[in-house]
Amino acid sequence: MERGIFEAVRPIDSQSWALSTFLPPHGGGPLILAATNNGVYQLNDNKAVLIKETDARYLLASKADPARVYVASMDGLSSIRYVDGRWRDQGAIQGLTKQIDYLAEDGGGNLWAAERYGTLVRLHSQQITRFDTSSGLPHLDHLSIYSLANGLVFNTALGHYRFDSTQQRFIPDSRYGGRASLVEDPHGNIWMGRYGTQKALDILLKHADGSYEADSVSLKRFDQIPEVSVILPQSDGVAWIGAGKVLFRYDYRRKVEHPEPYQAMVRRVAAGRDSAIYYGTKAEGAGETPALPYRSNSLQFDFAAPYFIHAEGTQFSHLLEGYDPT
Repeated sequence: MERGIFEAVRPIDSQSWALSTFLPPHGGGPLILAATNNGVYQLNDNKAVLIKETDARYLLASKADPARVYVASMDGLSSIRYVDGRWRDQGAIQGLTKQIDYLAEDGGGNLWAAERYGTLVRLHSQQITRFDTSSGLPHLDHLSIYSLANGLVFNTALGHYRFDSTQQRFIPDSRYGGRASLVEDPHGNIWMGRYGTQKALDILLKHADGSYEADSVSLKRFDQIPEVSVILPQSDGVAWIGAGKVLFRYDYRRKVEHPEPYQAMVRRVAAGRDSAIYYGTKAEGAGETPALPYRSNSLQFDFAAPYFIHAEGTQFSHLLEGYDPT
């Protein structure tokens, strides 16, 4: 790929749902896999090689079994294995026949699968356990699962939940605010993407003591976008952010300084269309309080602010004391 130019990876010509990085257990560079409507592909530079025919939706490189990659599809779950530099299809995992949208492994080696319309499934060895709203989950439609250093987080339509292995139930998890997709970057910071809210993108910065702090300034430039569907923070300090039909490249190595409190400045006041009565400073010899006739009670104010991050998004408001529009 030439610098700054996106090129199609052939022969993929169908919807691509997910990408996954696979590290061969016996050495070698990372392999990039793609889940598409036509199958699972391995990407080699600008070309793709089909390694499994299926309507794939999600890929998960197993940590418990490093040579294995789970493949979620429209009709259940299967897996492929990397052996001696080649991929081998291990076939379908019995007992799962519904569309699966998300996969995640917990610290105990359990595999969790979120079905599109149905239940949440946990697999351990050959044992399948199903969970529904009777297990503490408030909602099951469009359930997603996110793997963080602190464990798995289950994202429902009514907020985040985590699994209590002692009670074998799901309990609310308020650590990351309301409903949001969660991505942990290589530095331990947690990115949160939302849909249909006034704050589509947030980040929690991780400190050395393990605590988190919300960064309310760095991402203010994203406040105007309606949704964030994909967040891909990389180890080089660059994050790719998918928002509807727009793709952003954000360099989060460039720190944004938190501004000191500031006041808006009145740059100009005009009565009517043309009569300027103030130009940012009082003229020499001018009285302290200007007096205007009643017919000039409609004033126009021009403001400025010493804040230059996404300056076009700064909004001002004013109130005329005693002004009655009726």
